[in-house]
Amino acid sequence: MSRTKAFSLAGLTALLVFGAQLTQAQGLGIGAHYSNVRNQDTEDHTSMLGAMARLRGRYVGLEGAIDYRNEKMGGNTELKTWPVTASLLVYPVPFAYGIAGLGWYNTTLDFANSTGLKDQTDSQLGYHLGAGLEVPLSPGLALTGDFRYQFINYKFDEIPSSIGNVDADRFALSAGLLLYLQ
Repeated sequence: MSRTKAFSLAGLTALLVFGAQLTQAQGLGIGAHYSNVRNQDTEDHTSMLGAMARLRGRYVGLEGAIDYRNEKMGGNTELKTWPVTASLLVYPVPFAYGIAGLGWYNTTLDFANSTGLKDQTDSQLGYHLGAGLEVPLSPGLALTGDFRYQFINYKFDEIPSSIGNVDADRFALSAGLLLYLQ
């Protein structure tokens, strides 16, 4: 069984086991977040901006998010990424959570006209694991922060050597603000 299938099965099982907690939801939160992202094989950091929504129960929650990143690479090429993710959050204590989820990672290599190469787009299913904090600032407002490791395997047809390797596995440190609707 592949890691993605095993992870999907484990996530579905956890959702079913803890799903009853969502019926006692504390609320739906919507907000924005900023992520500092570092690919595994590079020293470079890039930024991602995004929006998120959380349905939170006492011990478990669900999160949906969409992000966007635009990064300059070698050879006048841009890497544009817009992942759409769904996550299961487990709260062992009220302010800390473990997070695991799946994402549809869409990426485009946008080549300069002078290279003579066609732009390439790839969409892959990936997954992420991590942990974080959700600190209430007021009854309807919370500050979030988490660390995630994201596993993605892109398959581009041709990548010129001037661009370098497009390794997608990465670490992300994120901070966000959630407004809970009561």
